[in-house]
Amino acid sequence: MYEEALPYVNRALEIYPTYSDAVTCKGGLVAGLYQMDGNLDKLLEEFYSLLRARHVSFLDQYMVYLNGQADRNKLAQFYHRAGFQLLAEEQRNYPLALQYLNYGIQVAPNNVQLLQDIASVYLATGQYGNAVQISQRGLQLEAGNSSLNQILQEASRLQSN
Repeated sequence: MYEEALPYVNRALEIYPTYSDAVTCKGGLVAGLYQMDGNLDKLLEEFYSLLRARHVSFLDQYMVYLNGQADRNKLAQFYHRAGFQLLAEEQRNYPLALQYLNYGIQVAPNNVQLLQDIASVYLATGQYGNAVQISQRGLQLEAGNSSLNQILQEASRLQSN
């Protein structure tokens, strides 16, 4: 039945790509298919597309559910791509970007890429103290990370002004 309903929801999204009920419905349908086939890559790709169209709370709720059981490395990659590349860099939706990046830290607390992403968002939003703190945490894990060093130096400079 999930596969039977998808064409109708997809058609609704073709007509009105940001229709929140259709985004939520498609999220539920692809989540149901994931429950049957276990294809996490396919699910995350669909969720990425849905997040690109519009944020709906169902996606957040399901990601919290996935955090407790799905492949941590794949989830961390998804959170970098969705949280940083899509939400922060492309859409400039910094609060939602931080939410998704923090979901990533929940599954991969020592992921230097996610820490760097969070520090970058804090720097972009003028939260210099937080950028310094997260950069330092990342540098404890990977001392030679030049991107984190740059963020730390810039945030420290701006914080002292």
